[in-house]
Amino acid sequence: MDEKEFISNVWDLLNGNTEYITQEESHEKYRDLMVDVDCEEKFITIRDEHNEWRLSLQKVWCDGTQV
Repeated sequence: MDEKEFISNVWDLLNGNTEYITQEESHEKYRDLMVDVDCEEKFITIRDEHNEWRLSLQKVWCDGTQV
């Protein structure tokens, strides 16, 4: 698997850039990946038999306004 392409595809999925890859295309292309969500530790793990990626989101600043 091309790791740079995979990371780019994950980014595009998260941002809704469906002109590059859709959820259906991603599911087909990466069907061998396992996805686990850890709500307590607040991260998502994506892995196959050779690699593991851990995704997390951390809010680092807020100006106090609600949008």
